[in-house]
Amino acid sequence: MASSPLVLIPGYLLDRDLWRDVIAALPGREIIVPDLSPHDTVAAMAAHLLTISPPRFAVAGLSMGGYVAMEIAARAPERVAALGLVNTKPAPDTPTTINRRTRLRALADEGRLSEAHALLEPLMLSERHRREDAPALARLRAMYARTDAGQFVRHQYALNTRPDHRGMLAGVRCPTLVLASRQDGLIPLDVTLDMVRRLPEARTVILEGAGHLSPLERPAETACIVADFVREL
Repeated sequence: MASSPLVLIPGYLLDRDLWRDVIAALPGREIIVPDLSPHDTVAAMAAHLLTISPPRFAVAGLSMGGYVAMEIAARAPERVAALGLVNTKPAPDTPTTINRRTRLRALADEGRLSEAHALLEPLMLSERHRREDAPALARLRAMYARTDAGQFVRHQYALNTRPDHRGMLAGVRCPTLVLASRQDGLIPLDVTLDMVRRLPEARTVILEGAGHLSPLERPAETACIVADFVREL
């Protein structure tokens, strides 16, 4: 039996390079990494993916990509062979987070995109991976350099207006992976564990020594975990 195609959804301002090590761990697998840069809502991103994806597929998303993956599972559960939720959460943002996003968006609107990127780095990577010689930091900055202010603003809007997915989790019936990082500065471990409790059944893996971007900070381990999860599908 042929393996299910795999859709890997990047997070905010990230692209295919986020999943480079996962892709390398699955040679011969049909893998789709979408370009979500033109879209400004999670709903539009999910609709686009459902249009370009095969009739049935596995899907994994990191952070914003996880929001999109949950929206796909809510809209078309019959098409989702497996669901991977990586460094993500189902709940909408708090007012504090929305206010922070508003300040970042203002910097982008003022042409100060590099300053906005710099303010994001401590939220994205754990301290050890923010050293100037850290490979994770170099890869993150390279992805940021491939974005523009328009995408920055569109995706900030998508994050601020995303739906609350907590209610749909109990209805997930496909194999599910929850991958989190203990040092994630954006998603505390108790938020991850609350998501796990809402799912009927999930394989849960907590990585040590990584922040919000586990595929960059722990590339070999993340690739192995995701590849093992989807290999038999």
